[in-house]
Amino acid sequence: MSALAQSGSTPGLAVRWRRSAPPTPQLLAWHDRLYWFEEPVHQNDALLLSALRRQTTIPIAAGQNEGHRFRHRELLVHQAVDFLQPNVLNGGGYTECAKVAAMAQAFNVSIANGGAWPHHNMHLQAGMANGTRVEFHYLAWMLGGAIFKDPPRSERDWVTLPETPGLGLEPKPEALREFRVS
Repeated sequence: MSALAQSGSTPGLAVRWRRSAPPTPQLLAWHDRLYWFEEPVHQNDALLLSALRRQTTIPIAAGQNEGHRFRHRELLVHQAVDFLQPNVLNGGGYTECAKVAAMAQAFNVSIANGGAWPHHNMHLQAGMANGTRVEFHYLAWMLGGAIFKDPPRSERDWVTLPETPGLGLEPKPEALREFRVS
């Protein structure tokens, strides 16, 4: 790893190191447990992500910080990701992210929530045919518990979505007063 840091961190160098290192049972077991490698390239450069994706068996996920569907399109056209990560708070809301999800489905790519705000993004994942996992950030989850009345709870790594109208999230009036910015 020190050679990587001293020589730079281009995708080719990283992969050459991995290929030249003798695989140990511990390394192989660790690698097999990886669900994805999230946003491994600065600024989600689609060409670099695509090059990295061709040289590794670890699935690549990116897009949680992209603000427009055309940036997601670039990731899809360049076959840069295995999981596209639209985020309703960063990507223009549910309508825009549903368009991103539909575009990803046309490329046979799954979506998965990246970033925080699982209380909001879990609905996008559940509502799209190619929706998969919701990334769970403990602090964001706890914030949801502080500002919403009776939010969904995680049980054995699963969350059951509310069946009430809308998102099923009712704000606590006292929390709205406490967090209000004037």
